[in-house]
Amino acid sequence: MTSGKQIGESMPSLRAISLNLGVSIPSVSKAYLILEREGILASCGERCRWQVRSLPRTSGRQGRVKVDSAAADRQTKRLLYLTSLPMNEWLAHSVEVYADIVSVMSTKGWEVVHRVMAFQNAKAPRRFWDELLDQEAPDVIVVLMGTPVLAAWASGHSVPTLFLGGVCEPYSLPMVSVSLSGLVEEMVQKLIDQGHQHIVMPLCGRTSSFLENMKSSLRAGIESRRSSGAVVHALESPYSTPEVLYDVLKKHWRQQRPDAMILLDWREFVTASSFFRDSRILIPADVSIALMSFDNSMDWHLPKLSHYEFSNMKLAKAVARWAVNVDMDSSSTTKVKMRAHWHEGGSILDRR
Repeated sequence: MTSGKQIGESMPSLRAISLNLGVSIPSVSKAYLILEREGILASCGERCRWQVRSLPRTSGRQGRVKVDSAAADRQTKRLLYLTSLPMNEWLAHSVEVYADIVSVMSTKGWEVVHRVMAFQNAKAPRRFWDELLDQEAPDVIVVLMGTPVLAAWASGHSVPTLFLGGVCEPYSLPMVSVSLSGLVEEMVQKLIDQGHQHIVMPLCGRTSSFLENMKSSLRAGIESRRSSGAVVHALESPYSTPEVLYDVLKKHWRQQRPDAMILLDWREFVTASSFFRDSRILIPADVSIALMSFDNSMDWHLPKLSHYEFSNMKLAKAVARWAVNVDMDSSSTTKVKMRAHWHEGGSILDRR
């Protein structure tokens, strides 16, 4: 957050950061307070402006050190939080999960360090991953949306590693995640019970394991409603860009007009809504929309979007429980599936 700022310079206002990153003002405020506790920022003035007090540790190469000995010499335990993209490129709820993890771990006397490590499209573990591990010397690692390649790397070193979502198979790693498969199956059943006959779900640019998992969930959802005559289609593409999704939707609508769509996140909906606008498709009169996740920006959409939402704080507390007790769990087989809550909006039309 202090990139480009020097000691003594003022930080942007809470509102400016909120608009720039697309997160809520309370989330930005929480992040500023965390940085204040870490001694990086200081509040000053009646209008609560913030100034840079000190600069955080850089992630540049500082010489290789042994992870185990460096961690042992440090009194404060450290959690290394890894993401494949900069934090401001993630959805708002992902940023808020991180803020909650920092908040919970700080109460337990832990330091949380965030680093970006481009692992999402990696075909094999990379040498600089080991260099980063040596530099930071963490006691535990938490990965947002991990991949099998990263799981292979994590299984090869001694630092306990937990995936916060993602895929670790065929490797056995502790994981905390939302049970998305069950939600997709449940959503298909909800839509069919409300009279929908043609349901589609875009699955562009997804890993093969995730793709097969979602397709299996779609099949399971329709299996118990076979007598309804409804059909479900997964709209597939090996690539994930707004242009690709737009073209996939356009091609499918030429063949047959669905009456319901399941979308994984808000970004997909933004592209889908552009296609709807150009094609004069109305929500929910022509197509019902259900989202499998929540983003603060969704509050501005009319009609309100029907969606699932999970507790960021519950995820953070689950991560904290694992990190604090990891030494007592040598098997490292923790699997926590969290339940999301359904929020009814105005984007689904009962077609019975």
